[in-house]
Amino acid sequence: MDKNIQSYNNRKTGETENHQESETIKLDSMTVELIPEEFTDVLFNIHLTLEKGCLMGVCGSVGSGKSSIISAILGQMKLVKGEIAVDGSVAYVAQQAWILNATIKENILFGKDYDEERYNLAIHVCNLSSDIQTLPAGDETEVGERGINLSGGQKQRLSMARALYADSDIYLLDDPLSAVDSHVGHHIFKHCIKEALAEKTVLFVTHQLQYLNQCDQVVLVKDGRIAEKGTHESMMTADGDYANLIKSFHGDIEEDMHDSDGLDYEAVPEDPSPPVNHQSLSVILENQLSVVIKAESHLSLKNVGSISTIVSGGAPDIPQDAINIGQLVEAEEQETGNISWLTYKNYFMAAGGYTISLFVLVSFILQSASIGFSNWWLSYWISQGSGNTTTGQIGNITVISNSITDHPQLEMFNLVYGSSVLIILLFTCIKGFLFMKTTLKASSNLHDRVFVKVARSPMRFFDVTPTGRILNRFSKDLDEIDVRLPFLTEQFLQNLGQILLSMVMISFVFQWFIIAIVPLLVFFMFINKWFRVGVRQLKRLDNTTRSPWFSHITASIQGRSTINAFNKKQDFLKSFQNLMDTNSMPFFLFGLSMRWLALRLDMITIVITSVTALLVVLMPSDVIPPSLAGLALAYAIQMTGLFQFTVRLSTETEAHMTSVERINHYIENLESEAESVVKTSRPPSNWPTEGAIKLDRLYMKYRPGLPMVLKGVNFNIKPKEKNWHCWAHRFRQVIAWYISVSSSGGRIGPYIH
Repeated sequence: MDKNIQSYNNRKTGETENHQESETIKLDSMTVELIPEEFTDVLFNIHLTLEKGCLMGVCGSVGSGKSSIISAILGQMKLVKGEIAVDGSVAYVAQQAWILNATIKENILFGKDYDEERYNLAIHVCNLSSDIQTLPAGDETEVGERGINLSGGQKQRLSMARALYADSDIYLLDDPLSAVDSHVGHHIFKHCIKEALAEKTVLFVTHQLQYLNQCDQVVLVKDGRIAEKGTHESMMTADGDYANLIKSFHGDIEEDMHDSDGLDYEAVPEDPSPPVNHQSLSVILENQLSVVIKAESHLSLKNVGSISTIVSGGAPDIPQDAINIGQLVEAEEQETGNISWLTYKNYFMAAGGYTISLFVLVSFILQSASIGFSNWWLSYWISQGSGNTTTGQIGNITVISNSITDHPQLEMFNLVYGSSVLIILLFTCIKGFLFMKTTLKASSNLHDRVFVKVARSPMRFFDVTPTGRILNRFSKDLDEIDVRLPFLTEQFLQNLGQILLSMVMISFVFQWFIIAIVPLLVFFMFINKWFRVGVRQLKRLDNTTRSPWFSHITASIQGRSTINAFNKKQDFLKSFQNLMDTNSMPFFLFGLSMRWLALRLDMITIVITSVTALLVVLMPSDVIPPSLAGLALAYAIQMTGLFQFTVRLSTETEAHMTSVERINHYIENLESEAESVVKTSRPPSNWPTEGAIKLDRLYMKYRPGLPMVLKGVNFNIKPKEKNWHCWAHRFRQVIAWYISVSSSGGRIGPYIH
């Protein structure tokens, strides 16, 4: 493989011989501050020039400004004075690796075309070969959001492989070896940074001081300023802060090696370590880690395939079930058909039960009835006229008043009408209060229940469920239940009461109207039946297509530094636009469907109005009093816009009930962890008096369908005993200890003292 690295570098030299010979990073008198302006300056008067092909190591204490230099080069900080010049393409490896929710291969390619030689090189020098072999679908295995199913070291190496495959001119490495084991870090530094990137410009920020003597240039950063700069040898000769830092580091190594003399490595052969040589840190490291490397060699996999096999998807002839295991994220559920009665039932129960829901419905009926009575009473009052009250006599002719104010029972009419208005106001207040309290209680209870359900879900739920899907439930779906659903439901019930009242009034005045309205209602039911199916599914599509959009936004915000460094802003913006278009399409079709329905419902209301007006004209006045005929016609005209709007409201209300359906799916179907307190297994009241942990034949796997990662582990940590793990799967043990993943066999139990 070293020959492959040399061959690849020679090939790239031929391809880039026409490029400029001075691709550099230049920081001239630079002072920067964090991008909220009220923050203080973090770097002061930085003078730094990084020539093409130079490997520059940057060291310093925590918070000294090492990572800030990289952030300034990437344009993520505000330049107060000076200048920053970057000549060439940039690849960036963040201190906290950012991983996409995609396959291993897609994370490495990062939008670039596939080059087998370059891909194999990236996998080898970043020490990913054995990791890919352990995955069920090889490099086609899906990685969860933020690399949730990878260890910290695997994520960092995957980030390094992505940067190497990018084949950029400049590499900004922000402490890339901090998350990997020491021997793996040595492999990456030697084969990746020193060999594969030999002709690249590399800015290497690190706390691993053993690698600085192999850098072309070394910079010591202190309190936001460059304290020392030069070669390793010259800075050691100067005997300044850098030399003191290196000597302190060497002393720590000697102390650690001395303390390790008494450790029991369980019969693993140990090579004697040579004396410490301050000028050869790599030799110190190799000798110090010889035992660890030999110990892990006993755990290596058998039948490891070639790199070409890994590229093709892991071991040859991968079975279909292994490929399915490699697909981590499950498809989002989507119901079909009518909204189930269970969904409505759960909403009613969350609102307080059937009784309070019935009270709310009765309050709407009483309000509509009081409005109808008030209108009818006013019509009746007008029809009574003056009550045949005479105003005088002209000759032999008695003059009868035409004013209703002359009616002898005027006070009674005023009292009844005024009382009806007060009753309307009373029922309106009662209705508003009851409806507000019940809908608010329903949304609050649904939120609390789904929050508890998600919070108590096992870790495997978060492994296979994207963050955007959970955010969609807690943002848009709960917003629909909090705001849109109560608003639409109130309008629907209010308008439904008015429509029923209008039809009753028209039928009371013109009994023949009932014959005309029956076929119209049949036509309406036919249209509504077919229309509701499409609108309901469009709303479900709107809900489900929003989740990938949220996930994309979340991932883009988390990885904005890497995206900007690799110049992938346009690619991610295009993906955002595509996801937004995909989500907007059902919403747009939802509006078009509403317009389709409105046109046909307007035709029905025009027929109703025409029939009512025709009856008013044809019926003689002695059969139908003019006041009642006018009341019927007024209600018919009112129905013209109200009818189609109410039907739209009914359909839209049902469509928004899909949000309740989605919340209810989580409440009913999410698996919960074991109870935090098991009353039958409570320890004594004075427990614990001392700390101890015992693993008894522990078996563990991350989720059903995956292989075991811990197999019959027996382990005891006695009180006040120190324990050091140097073998694989130690992180999985910690996960098992904290019950993030349920065990598949055995038990984890402390000693009872």
